[in-house]
Amino acid sequence: MIYKTKVIDDLNKPINEIEIRCSGEPDPIAVSNIDGIASFSIKTQFSPGCNYLRCNNLRFEDPNGKFAKLETTVFLTNKVNTAIKRLGTK
Repeated sequence: MIYKTKVIDDLNKPINEIEIRCSGEPDPIAVSNIDGIASFSIKTQFSPGCNYLRCNNLRFEDPNGKFAKLETTVFLTNKVNTAIKRLGTK
């Protein structure tokens, strides 16, 4: 699987240093760069109905604590912008 997203905030500005983890895995598989781009490539199996064996579900986390955590899927965030809400905003 080849994955790429652009992490943005509520104002459509890129966010860097957002860690992306496969759900259930402790270490980040990717970290967004200064332009908000995060990408990775992994070997995994796919089957209809069961989806990807590894990394079907993703967790976006800000180690600096400025943005809310986001739990989502590869299908909703691959090849599109992924918006993360800034903490303390409505």
